[in-house]
Amino acid sequence: MTNSEKQQYIDARREYIESQFSHLNPKQREAVLATEGALLILAGAGSGKTTVMIEKIIRQITSGVGVDEILAVTFTTKAAASMKEKLCRAIIEEINKPTTSPEKRSALKGQLALV
Repeated sequence: MTNSEKQQYIDARREYIESQFSHLNPKQREAVLATEGALLILAGAGSGKTTVMIEKIIRQITSGVGVDEILAVTFTTKAAASMKEKLCRAIIEEINKPTTSPEKRSALKGQLALV
């Protein structure tokens, strides 16, 4: 791959990431895109913690991580129920995307049943 091709790939990847996560601020995007080790999100009320967690979990699930391998912790039963509802809604949205392959759609349906 030439340097020009590498740069085109990097630019296209950056553009894709920005389009997929444009609704997140830079710190939220950093948390969603972090790939190494555990992630601890500490922030004030209304700052988008649940949004970040849902985006992070969806990203992991669509990358092949099983829901039985993900631990998401929150402080109240009400918050946990809300997170579960939002996660299920996000998985259903991913299933219904026209760009989702039949294989991925089937895998996501299986993951949805485990949530």
